[in-house]
Amino acid sequence: MEFTGLSDSPKAARKAAERTRQRKKGAFAPRPKQVQLQSLQAKLDELLEQYKAAEAENKRLKERLTLIEVVLPTREHQAKIAAAAGSRGSSGALPRPLQATPAPAGTDGGPGASPGLSPRYPLSPSPSPATGPDAASSVSASTPSGSGQAANNRAGEEAACAQSRSPQPLPGPQLGPPASGGAGLQNLQHPRALASEPPTVLPGQTPPQPQPLSLSLQHAGHAASAAVAVAAKRRPGRRPEAAAPPPQPPPPGDDDGLSAAWRALWMAWVRDAALLIVAHDARPGGGYWLQRLDEACTRLKTQVVQLGLKHPELIADDMPQLNLDTGRLQEPPEGHWRPVALAMRATSAQVAACRAALALYRERMEVVMAERGRLTERLADSMAALGLEQEAEGGGRGRLLSTQQLERTSVEAAAAAAELDANVAAEGRATKIAKDLLSSDMFTALQCARGSMASYPYFPDALAIITEVAKLGG
Repeated sequence: MEFTGLSDSPKAARKAAERTRQRKKGAFAPRPKQVQLQSLQAKLDELLEQYKAAEAENKRLKERLTLIEVVLPTREHQAKIAAAAGSRGSSGALPRPLQATPAPAGTDGGPGASPGLSPRYPLSPSPSPATGPDAASSVSASTPSGSGQAANNRAGEEAACAQSRSPQPLPGPQLGPPASGGAGLQNLQHPRALASEPPTVLPGQTPPQPQPLSLSLQHAGHAASAAVAVAAKRRPGRRPEAAAPPPQPPPPGDDDGLSAAWRALWMAWVRDAALLIVAHDARPGGGYWLQRLDEACTRLKTQVVQLGLKHPELIADDMPQLNLDTGRLQEPPEGHWRPVALAMRATSAQVAACRAALALYRERMEVVMAERGRLTERLADSMAALGLEQEAEGGGRGRLLSTQQLERTSVEAAAAAAELDANVAAEGRATKIAKDLLSSDMFTALQCARGSMASYPYFPDALAIITEVAKLGG
């Protein structure tokens, strides 16, 4: 027994010493349950990370889908406007004359809505609600304002109607109330209708000779002005509004004239928008001033289409750097667009849409700029080779290229230039996302007017504005 005890004591001492060393090193072997728990915890952490990534991607895709649903109708409508402008003159039939339909009494913009101001009338013909395939899309004068898409629809209808007319100068839209009888002022909306109206002959007078159609067209504006004056005398206390004639496009190739006309339209819009916003803020109840603001926005879009600008978005790209007061190129001061975003009073849904648009823009521009660097290098190499060839032909130190090499280099330079042009167009399409978002029905006409007024004396930079709006709300 004593021998066994002596032999066990060294073993116990060694085990105790081994345990002490392991304790000091902290290398305890985990139990099986601990191993299983650690494995499950690792799997749980991995699944949580995947869930967070999926949730973020789902949110991003939802915002992207909302953005597409907002922007797509705007682009489709712009395509319809372009198609209508491109097909003008293809048919000899004239459109139906524009009818001046006053708003019903008791509604916003009716006779009792605002004393001292005559109501506006729709500029585009709208079919009866019961007839016509496009009856659902027509907008009457009593439709409340607040939808940018509705303004786009009216602008497209008016632009298509105006583009299909005769190129003779036409009088401005009839803004006064219709005369008694209903037919006199309505016929003044179209010169041909005025020319076809039989003259009134009093007893004892000689019937006047019929005038040529061109002479009738020439004096249609004077007759319309006289009719407005007569209507004003019949309704004392109501001052007729001056109807601005539609802008006449400058001669072909006059880019400076087009830009000046475009700037003049924008300045008129900012002035009208500022006055209507002040009136709306003073009397926020009711939709009369919102309706007037929506009509002013529609008028701007219609007149821009009537100018016949091939690429109005390209002119708009240069406008943010132009001081509209001085007419000189000048960058807006730092922090200029932050108050513009605050003045628009964006909602949470609009902030989310701006964030989605900005993310889509950056995603596309990353690809565009990477491709542009590669194309620029290709074009520079090709142009350098062609430059050396021209220098060699002039007796310089360049090296002569064979005919085959010269042709290949020229083809490569032309291909690189064409791809670079497509790359610049892709940048324009990426930037157009911001413009289409601001002109869509996501933002109301009142918000667009506030943004235009707050941007003065600069033209609104759509990309800068949505960038500032995206920063709102944390």
